[in-house]
Amino acid sequence: MRLIAKNLKFRTSISTIVQTISWTILANHVILFQEFIMSRDKMSRRKVGGRDYKKYSDRQMELCLADIKKNVLTQREASKKYKIPRSSIILRLKAIQQNNLRSPGRQCIFNETEEAMFIRHAEEMCNFGFPITLFDLRCIVKMYLDKKGLNVNQFQNNMPGKTWADMFMKRHKQEISQRFCSNIKRVRAAVDEETIQLFFNHLKEEIEGIPSHCIYNYDETNLVDDPGKKKVLMKRGCKYPEAIKNSTKAAVSIMICGNAAGDVLPPYVNYKSEHLWTTWTEGGPANTRYNRSKSGWFDTNSFEDWFFNLLLPVLRRQEGKKLLIGDNLSSHISIDVLKSCSEHNIAFVALPPNSTHLLQPLDVSYFRPLKFQWRQILDQWKISPEGQRLPTIPKNVFPSLLNKLWETIHINSAANLKAGFKKSGIFPTDATPVLQRLPTFKNADATANPDLLGQSFTQYLEEKRKEVVDQSKKNGKRKKLNIVAGKSISAEEIQQMSSLSTSAEKNVPSTSKGRKNNPRKKKLEFESESESEISYESSLNLSEELMEDSPIEHTPTQAYVPKPGDFVAVDYEGESWPGQVKSTEKDGAYVNCMARCGLAWKWPEKEDCLFYPNNDIKFQISAPLKLSTKRALYRVPELDDRWGKPLKLLRIPI
Repeated sequence: MRLIAKNLKFRTSISTIVQTISWTILANHVILFQEFIMSRDKMSRRKVGGRDYKKYSDRQMELCLADIKKNVLTQREASKKYKIPRSSIILRLKAIQQNNLRSPGRQCIFNETEEAMFIRHAEEMCNFGFPITLFDLRCIVKMYLDKKGLNVNQFQNNMPGKTWADMFMKRHKQEISQRFCSNIKRVRAAVDEETIQLFFNHLKEEIEGIPSHCIYNYDETNLVDDPGKKKVLMKRGCKYPEAIKNSTKAAVSIMICGNAAGDVLPPYVNYKSEHLWTTWTEGGPANTRYNRSKSGWFDTNSFEDWFFNLLLPVLRRQEGKKLLIGDNLSSHISIDVLKSCSEHNIAFVALPPNSTHLLQPLDVSYFRPLKFQWRQILDQWKISPEGQRLPTIPKNVFPSLLNKLWETIHINSAANLKAGFKKSGIFPTDATPVLQRLPTFKNADATANPDLLGQSFTQYLEEKRKEVVDQSKKNGKRKKLNIVAGKSISAEEIQQMSSLSTSAEKNVPSTSKGRKNNPRKKKLEFESESESEISYESSLNLSEELMEDSPIEHTPTQAYVPKPGDFVAVDYEGESWPGQVKSTEKDGAYVNCMARCGLAWKWPEKEDCLFYPNNDIKFQISAPLKLSTKRALYRVPELDDRWGKPLKLLRIPI
């Protein structure tokens, strides 16, 4: 009995082991089969950029079929010669016989009419100034399918995938493409056809009979101390690729001027400094002039120096009438410059505001390649031993880098400048290239076919566009000199308009407190004519419109001369602020201003010390009165009428 029991126990254990092994083998086979199915599914889903459907060109197939039809080669011989599968040759011959030629691959989900509608939709959005992305395109397709009540099995919830969008772009690469989009401000988008057309109407009168070598355009730009980003090789999965390279926000301003014939004048460099050293002028391009200013940008003095010492000697040597085109900044338009233009038969034409990206030839086609080459040169200097050691570009090194830049762009500078004058419509004078670049619904034909774009959608875009234009006009500065777009101006006309504005300013009563127009921020602007009957002469008789009231000011009995340690009230952006004089100069003083804290004043933790001209230092005040022993709060009695009296915070008698 014991022997029988042992035999049964042994047999049971053997059977258990066999069953376990069998189930393990079966489970492994199931897993392998699942992996095979998954891999096959992955292989069936083709990826963009993967192996092409065919490894032969259409030209090879045409030659192959031609040899077969002429009985030069058999199908097998042609397949071997042109490396085309015989099955493909047979299918193509069969399709030709049945007149059923089509592109390889799965049938498209949408027909040609529907895909044309999507393309038209994207084009109209771009015309209105609201271009769409590939994701927006997929959303448009989903809305289209949901509206028609269709359900596409290939799309998840009727939402096309990235693969469909990429193949859609591939099918219509001749019609649409993906481009990097430049962002413009709302005020720039507010430039309409009426303003552009008015400018060109007056420009045609001024430019008539002037040759291309006498039409000049000037503009200032800056060369920054930042080479920008570039693609590098990195380990896959690196989230934050970084390169050790010094860069700052420092910049050097330069003035560029050229004519419609492609001739470019030497650059004019303006450093941000109070002094100019000889080493900052060595090694630059030939005939380059150098200057400096406290802000680093071109003020009136810098512009006049550039005009009289660099531009005017060139214009004097040219006979006949000359035309000078530039923006309408007040720092670029001075009385002395305009007088000199009148004496030397130079017509000065200012561009409409917020339109330099359309009408400035240098902005249109010259500055972009210049900035690109500058980043390349700066990048090479940054990786040099000197560039790795120094945190920013020394001013004694800048001229040599500018010389390299000038030699590099000189090769194509003439062609780029001519293209800029042509694209901006100045020479030859033609407003069409500019009007075509305006993002406006007036040029769009969206309402021609209601099937492509619905009336509600078109109305939405029109309202959106009108909202942008109206808001930009509403937020614009109003205290400006009125100059008709495209017309040249003279010193006498500027003086006449200034006198009219002064007389109007005296007649306007003051109603608000503490608000004043800053004369340093005054800007010359064009004003579009609403009626064609308004003449240019009548526009000069218009007085300046004052939208802001004059403030209540202290009138000192005698001229105040600031001294170090004095407490004064200074004008900053139309408001009076208390402060203490740190140091003085001939034309002004450095003042450390207080900050507002509720209804009281306090000294900021970090000194707010700025230079104020004598005109902005209004009057002397007494020392601020301390309000609390626990908190460093003060009262300035002389400014209570402007800011209010802090009664709730007073701890000492007033």
